[in-house]
Amino acid sequence: MLSDVPFGAVSQYLSILAGDYQIRVTIAGTTTVAIDTGAVTVPEGGVFTALDAVGGGAPFTVQLIQDR
Repeated sequence: MLSDVPFGAVSQYLSILAGDYQIRVTIAGTTTVAIDTGAVTVPEGGVFTALDAVGGGAPFTVQLIQDR
């Protein structure tokens, strides 16, 4: 869904259907997966922000925060 988003940058919101998703973040210029969330359930009508919960250091994780 997103590509070429540099570290520290913020993308625009994406409109997606409710359901289960897998968020993967790769190391720039490679196909090496640095973050793999496994299944993440996105409920209908939610507005969320996904962010690196640790702040850029290992272990890499993603946290979903409900905006509204």
